[in-house]
Amino acid sequence: MQPGNFVLLAKMVNGAAVGCVSLKRFEENIGEVRRMYVKPEARGYGLGRLLMQELIIRAQAFKYGKIYLDSLKKFTHAHRIYEALGFSYIPAYDPAATQEMRENMIFMEKDL
Repeated sequence: MQPGNFVLLAKMVNGAAVGCVSLKRFEENIGEVRRMYVKPEARGYGLGRLLMQELIIRAQAFKYGKIYLDSLKKFTHAHRIYEALGFSYIPAYDPAATQEMRENMIFMEKDL
């Protein structure tokens, strides 16, 4: 794995993974959140928020100045978490984003 890329797992006491999030280098000082997910049976305990808070702390430690994310429009609960953590809506940040992606997804950024 390249420096600045990482995966975080949320596990139950029995060791079963119930959530994850990853960050990958998008540009020199910009990271991109990838694959934030919490299993349905583990939702409602704040794991998504905790995973994102830890991701932000680690992104700062890697000296990222900004992080991006994209999400399907239907995941409105996750969008509220991102908003509460200081992310702002932006146009598609990746020039490779297709028209379908632009229509079905939201794009956000956070300055660190």
